[in-house]
Amino acid sequence: MKLKQLESLLGDLQQFSNPKVELEQYPTGPHIASRMLYTVSNSHSLLLHFSAEIP
Repeated sequence: MKLKQLESLLGDLQQFSNPKVELEQYPTGPHIASRMLYTVSNSHSLLLHFSAEIP
């Protein structure tokens, strides 16, 4: 998937209507989120690092 396609798909998602700060529910815009996901999906070493930290 191309980066612009990913950004467009993420832009269509609904954000939290009432985010709870105590649960750290901060909205991340589609521009930043798409680049984060794109970078992780295209970097094998980053993917291994992130998956190792998820309990």
